[in-house]
Amino acid sequence: MDKKFEGIYSILPTPMKEDQSLDLAGMEAVIEHNLKHGVNGIVVLGSNGEFPYLSFEEKKSVMEVSAKAVAKRVPLIIGASAMFTREVVELAKLALLNQADGILSVLPSYYPLSFPDILAHYKTISETVKVPVFYYHFPEASGTYIKPEEFVEILKLPGVPGAKNSYIAISFIKRLMSKSRGLGKAVFTGAEFNLKKTLEMGGAGSMGPLANIWPEKLREIFQATRNGKMSEAAKAQRDIFCLMPIMAGPGLPPGLAQTLFRVVSRPAFNWYYKASPNLALLKEGLRQLGVPITATVRSPLPQLTKKDQEMVAKALTRMKDLSRD
Repeated sequence: MDKKFEGIYSILPTPMKEDQSLDLAGMEAVIEHNLKHGVNGIVVLGSNGEFPYLSFEEKKSVMEVSAKAVAKRVPLIIGASAMFTREVVELAKLALLNQADGILSVLPSYYPLSFPDILAHYKTISETVKVPVFYYHFPEASGTYIKPEEFVEILKLPGVPGAKNSYIAISFIKRLMSKSRGLGKAVFTGAEFNLKKTLEMGGAGSMGPLANIWPEKLREIFQATRNGKMSEAAKAQRDIFCLMPIMAGPGLPPGLAQTLFRVVSRPAFNWYYKASPNLALLKEGLRQLGVPITATVRSPLPQLTKKDQEMVAKALTRMKDLSRD
């Protein structure tokens, strides 16, 4: 496994002005905030970056600003996702021009696709553009469900150094990590609430939005798990559940929130889990932490409400209280 592809990677939001146009100065501010707080890598144009609602030219602008702001201080992964293969290739070429260390590509689907078609899609991208391609598995949002054995076939492609798995089903994660062991590929969890378990099974770290808010705690989970300090890792993992409201989850004490997450991660319940469209909550969390951005998101995504604002404030208060423990 390439050591630069491990640790806590932050999936950045794409800041917008109140008229829903891009806020590129805000993008720079979010990047500086993340680097100041010690994330191991930056990811732009992911799901929390609202990539489905950005034009090709807007994505190009985000890439250019992000590359200049990161300035090779940490690895930069750029999202290159589209509805068809040729556009993904064009986005990947732009990412390469902007010195991306890799791309992250999910396959949004409208028509049902067979696995051979999916595999051919990633094979074409990885062979056409000489940039590392991270497969992004997020079936709750994309609608593309594949088996762990099929996931491994994508990982075996020479141009694919790893993947981000946002599917929360714990049985799927166990089978995936077991079957991919020995490939030397970096499998990140996209669900930071599963970070400790993923690391214990050989995962590379996390690529998620909560690294924008509490990267120190995520690094604590990572280091404690890697050093075999499992009781410390377990406590740190429990603490991060105080931020569940920022992922549009219920505002429960961390222990109860963790129990609820374990329930929906089980086979009998995870089919009822759906990806949340409440991306304004993450932006509001950053705004309340002092990053100069708005919580505006691109329509038709739901805008922040007063209740949302209060919920985020309570979650951040819990975080600060736990930081003092």
